[in-house]
Amino acid sequence: MPEVQAKFEEGFNTVKGGIQQGKKKLQNMQETAELKRQIKEASQQKTKIYLELGKQVYRMIREGRIQNEELLQTVQPLTAQDKIIYEALKVIKELNTPLPGGVKCGCGTFLPKDQPFCTACGRKNAELESITVQLKTSCASCEAEIPQEAAYCPCCGAAAHFKSREGC
Repeated sequence: MPEVQAKFEEGFNTVKGGIQQGKKKLQNMQETAELKRQIKEASQQKTKIYLELGKQVYRMIREGRIQNEELLQTVQPLTAQDKIIYEALKVIKELNTPLPGGVKCGCGTFLPKDQPFCTACGRKNAELESITVQLKTSCASCEAEIPQEAAYCPCCGAAAHFKSREGC
């Protein structure tokens, strides 16, 4: 009988060792998963910081506070993308005006430019008061067409360094 008990204990110890190894592997997997989660979270935070840093540097370059030829070359494609976005937004704005020559009142109603008051809410037509001939010019930075009296370019945000051009 001692042989049976010895064999039983040997088998039991083998099973017990396997369970201990399984527990250890499970703990390692859990710890690894937690560390990977921490790495992912830290990487996401790092990406946010890089993005904010890039935005700040870009703004400083556009404002002329940073003069670095390498950075200026890197910024040129961004300026081109800004112009594409600006022009597309202008077209969208034009497409959303249902009446040719119409204006949108603050209440959302569209009315003809020459109508002095909104028929829906009674507000004064602000466009009617501000119909004046505007001189246009080109931005020296991105070459977008902008009002001559603008202090900053609505496309790229550059300060008023404009190319003079007669407009209507």
